[in-house]
Formats: sequence, structure tokens, C-alpha cells
Amino acid sequence: MNTDTSTALQPTAEKQPGKPNEAQPRKRGAGYPKDSLAELSAPLKEAGKYGFEHSTSAFASYLGLSTTNSGTFRQRVASLRDYKLVAGRGGTLTMTDTGRRVARPTSDADERQAFQEAFFNCTVFAELYGRSAKGVALQQSHLEAQAIHEFQISPANGGSFTKSFLDSLVVAMLGQVNEDGTVVLEPESDSDSSPKGDEDPLDAGARAGAMLVAGGEKESVSATTAGELGRESLLGSMSPEPTIRQVWEIHGGEISFLICMGSALPATSFEKIGNVMSSIEELVKVLGVDHQDADDEVEEQ
Repeated sequence: MNTDTSTALQPTAEKQPGKPNEAQPRKRGAGYPKDSLAELSAPLKEAGKYGFEHSTSAFASYLGLSTTNSGTFRQRVASLRDYKLVAGRGGTLTMTDTGRRVARPTSDADERQAFQEAFFNCTVFAELYGRSAKGVALQQSHLEAQAIHEFQISPANGGSFTKSFLDSLVVAMLGQVNEDGTVVLEPESDSDSSPKGDEDPLDAGARAGAMLVAGGEKESVSATTAGELGRESLLGSMSPEPTIRQVWEIHGGEISFLICMGSALPATSFEKIGNVMSSIEELVKVLGVDHQDADDEVEEQ
């Protein structure tokens, strides 16, 4: 009798840990703002006409939505948070300093700076920008591939990521898309708001305020030189006009605090400026005392 045992002799396939036939957990792709700065700019400006703090339902209407329960609303609010344009929990959303300056900029330069701050607030955008070549034509497909391989962007979202990145890049004036579809990023040194270390905005403002423009060339002005020129002469020679000018009268003279800048002061600098002025007022309490008069008063008593 012939018995077919081929089936019985076939080994049973078993899944072994780490083997290719084992289902591996999917790696979650990196997050990024699905909505670009270009898309969020108009609704943020509209909301800014009526204040910087709104209920979520009001914010939904500014975003062109009728409800806060939709996935679209949650996505757009998530994008606003990625750029750090809004903050807040519960039923209220409040614009951050950057968001307020996008909504109601004080000048074109201030608006550009605010857009760039928002762009760099998005970590994955900032890193892709930082690692990409500047001043040369780049293929969009190469930027997309770089995002997928280096920043774990899901391949299915590669196109969406690239569009949001490029639209935000352009509105922040950090690059341009050419007619042939190639992309040119502006060199980092030419970008007003690109990362430049931990430099205090007030330090930059103070240095700008300590520059005397003479014959079209900037020269550092020491305190002694400024005193010799005279305060009015120095002010008349400075360009641009002082952004902040505060004078304290003291015995035998005065203390002047000046900041001269060609653009609006960053809102983040005002707290530090206030601290500087508080320190100066403490100094005035010391220097403002006429010591001779004080001695006379003691003798009269």
C-alpha cells in the first residue's frame, strides 16, 4: 500500500520573534503643522481686529468653520499651536506675542520678523531649513525625501508636509519657489529672525542706540564722546529717530536712556527695558542727591 506522507512531512511554519514574517509595529511619523502660515495669516488677522483673546467658538468662525467639534478645527488649532501663535486651554484661545504681531504688526519689518519667528517655532521646519543648502536651486522632491528619511515624516504625508513647509517659507520671506518648481532658500545670515544664538534683543537694541551715524558711516560712541558732543547734538546726528528716549535729571547733569532702531522693538524686549529703567531709577536716587545741600540740612537741624 502506498501512502502519501508528503503533507505530513512538511514542517509547520512558526513565527519567531524578530523574524521578517512577524508583524512589526508601525513607527509613528513626526508631527508638523498641516496648515501653512500663509493659510493661517488671514484668519488670525481677522481675529486680531476684535482682540487677542477669543472663545473657541469665535475662533472657529474666524477660521471659516461653523463648529469646534470638527477634525478640521482641531487640525487648524494644532497648526496654530505648532507655530506658537496661540495658547490656552478649555474654551479660550489667546494669541501669543508672535501671534499678536502677525495679527496686528506695527510695520512691514515687524510682520516679517513675526512670520519668521513662527516658522522657526516649528521644530521640524527649522531643522529642515537649517540642514538644507542656501542660495542654490533645490528640487522639491529632494526636500520631501529629506523630511521622510531624516525627520520621520510619513511617506504618505510627504507631499502635504512639503507644501506646508514651502508655503510657510515663502510667506516668511525665507525662500522662494521658482517657475520651474525648484526652491531657493535665503542664506541664514540674510534672515532677520533666523536663529542667531542666545543674543538678547535688548542688547541688539542698545548697540543700535549707541551708534552715531556720521557721513553715512556708523561709529561707536563712548559715554565720554557723547558728553563732549552734547545730548542735543548727538540726538540731531542719530539716524533713525530714537525709538525710546527717557531722561532723568540728576545733580549736576542728567542720565539719558536711548534706543534707536530702524524697525519696531520686539515686544519681548519691553520687560527687559522696564528692568533697565528700574535700575536707572535706583541709580538716580543715589546720583540725584545734592550731597552739599544734604549736609547743610543736617547742620540746620
